Amino acid sequence: MQNFSDYLETKRIVTKKRVPYYVAWTSQFFNYFDKKPNDEISSEKIEKFLKHLTKRKEEWQVTPAGKAIRIYQFYETHKNRLLAGHNAKSNEQWKTVADEICLLQDEIRCKMRMVNCLIVLKTCNESGFFKIN
Repeated sequence: MQNFSDYLETKRIVTKKRVPYYVAWTSQFFNYFDKKPNDEISSEKIEKFLKHLTKRKEEWQVTPAGKAIRIYQFYETHKNRLLAGHNAKSNEQWKTVADEICLLQDEIRCKMRMVNCLIVLKTCNESGFFKIN
């Protein structure tokens, strides 16, 4: 997990203040499933863990936990290339990795917006503001 922590900090994916929380969420995920950090992470397991968290944590805590695990999933999937790029002299390799990270972050933001929109629509429908057929 130290390499992941270094990765978050050096790439400035999250603020330095949040790095320990992201590492902790990721560690809790692996502990929950009794897995090692280099084991494969499935989307189903991520969702199961987040559902488990919603029973004990607030939404503002669950959202970053999901983000942390997905960033770790990306990191673990691309670790060899990331580490190889660390020793490379080509800025183009770093640009490619940075672009992939930005795409992942955009995808996560988009999914969170969709979830929030669905929650608003459901609330409006339940309150009778409008009906969805």
